[in-house]
Amino acid sequence: MFNYQVWEWNMIDSAGYSMPYPMDDNPADRDLVPLYFTDLTGMDILSNRLSAFVQDAYHIKLDSAAFSLGGGVRLNYWDFNNEFLVSPRLNAGLKPNWEKDIVFRFSTVLYHQPPFFKEVRRLDGTLNHDIKAQSSFHVVLGSDYEFTAWNRPFKLVTELYYKYMYNLIPYDVDNVRIRYYGENIAHGYAAGVEAKVNGEFVPGTESWISIAFMQTQEDLDGDSYTQSNEDGSIDTIYPGFITRPTDQRLNFGIYFQDYIPNNPTWQLHLNLLFGTGLPFGPPNSERYMATARMNPYRRVDLGLSKRLHTNEKEMPETSVWRHFESIWLNLEVFNLLDINNTISHTWVTDVRGWQYAVPNYLTVRRLNLKLIVKF
Repeated sequence: MFNYQVWEWNMIDSAGYSMPYPMDDNPADRDLVPLYFTDLTGMDILSNRLSAFVQDAYHIKLDSAAFSLGGGVRLNYWDFNNEFLVSPRLNAGLKPNWEKDIVFRFSTVLYHQPPFFKEVRRLDGTLNHDIKAQSSFHVVLGSDYEFTAWNRPFKLVTELYYKYMYNLIPYDVDNVRIRYYGENIAHGYAAGVEAKVNGEFVPGTESWISIAFMQTQEDLDGDSYTQSNEDGSIDTIYPGFITRPTDQRLNFGIYFQDYIPNNPTWQLHLNLLFGTGLPFGPPNSERYMATARMNPYRRVDLGLSKRLHTNEKEMPETSVWRHFESIWLNLEVFNLLDINNTISHTWVTDVRGWQYAVPNYLTVRRLNLKLIVKF
């Protein structure tokens, strides 16, 4: 059961007026304090969900390769919209008898995501009892390659994927606030490639490098707007595919560990992250307007660790330290370079109705001291 109450309003205030500002000459209207946006609704949902899942796997060893095949099906039923869903899935793996230790993977699934309670609420506050599950068809190709370099073990994991999505419920993101349209009015896709290599770049430590490219877009059914030309004619524009709120084209990361030579009780780690900006647009606007981009996300973290105790050697029964497996003291500096990373925007509106985006930033440089004790 869900009991969902919303009391949300937005007043844009300035010196001597509030928005929307009455533009007529009626003095009585100028004494009003209009609200720019209101959402005062409530809803109760009492429903039942039923689900079941079955799966199995087979392993076959041949002279030239080892083969694995797995499959399953998930069943869902929700009496809120009387929708019964069947989600089959299949995955396969192939490990050739090569000198190189490599495994090839393939998986595909028809996935249905039953809506949660916020997704069934339309923008006008009414409930959509005809809402359907958002659905997608996935295809993933991947490989795991284990190798040795500089006499140390490494592993390279790569994946190539494509996902076609239909019955999408569009949504807007404003900081931590998410508003769903409450209607299955879009279709889209997500496609990308990822690669990550991890291993002992420094003997006895674990480090990794990763890079990922991804694009995800959606097309709202029947959306359009008109545009006036200088000659007085009016054109109808169909936006077509636009970026989804999660469309982050590039992600790159490095995590590197090292220790002081001849003194491995002191360790150092460095974490570097870079991601291209997410799309955004004015609040309470049409989806096709959310095509601006935030600045790229950049962050550098630095950490220093000191091992105070380890139970590697046998200790006397009377020693209290024998009860502890290890004790570490860590000092970390988050956002070492004190970079201003944008998380959202505050929109300022003037009397003409023009809006200006003022960025809100994530936390600045932070120090973190922690003690890790393992028993």
